[in-house]
Amino acid sequence: LEFRRVLFRSDLPQRWILKGAGQALAGIAQRGEFYAFQVGVYAARQSITDIAVQFSGLKSATGQVLVSAAGLKSFNQGGVDSAGQKFTRALPVAMGKVQAMWFGVEVPEAAAPGTYSGTLTIGPKGQGGTPVRVSLTVTPDVIRAHGDRSEEHTSELQSLAYLVCRLLLEK
Repeated sequence: LEFRRVLFRSDLPQRWILKGAGQALAGIAQRGEFYAFQVGVYAARQSITDIAVQFSGLKSATGQVLVSAAGLKSFNQGGVDSAGQKFTRALPVAMGKVQAMWFGVEVPEAAAPGTYSGTLTIGPKGQGGTPVRVSLTVTPDVIRAHGDRSEEHTSELQSLAYLVCRLLLEK
């Protein structure tokens, strides 16, 4: 499987229904890249007042750490506002709706090429969650400016910029 953009807020793609929740995610990143990805959260049985996210970090099979548990950025749930102040916000999901969650990890330029894996657990706050296996294969290449100037990464970064602006306006 690969990371795919969440396109619908009211409907689930048939492949999600057939495969079920918590499918593994796999991606490819270059050293020095800020790697952004999405996970869809569907409120199947009731509305969710807030989403809890736990991250194990990403490690190689030999235990080498690529990204620590604290290294995951969850853009929907907070950040730094235009005044430089940190903020957090609840992320509700209405019953029958899909919430796209944007995440990002910084791949160090000094990272050894290889595959790094971990678990992202997402669910209603205070109620446990669904574990999603995440693996990221790091190539030997080094990307300039964390991928900010790469045509290949432009759409993901533009979407993140839009989300951050929207969060600041809603704050």
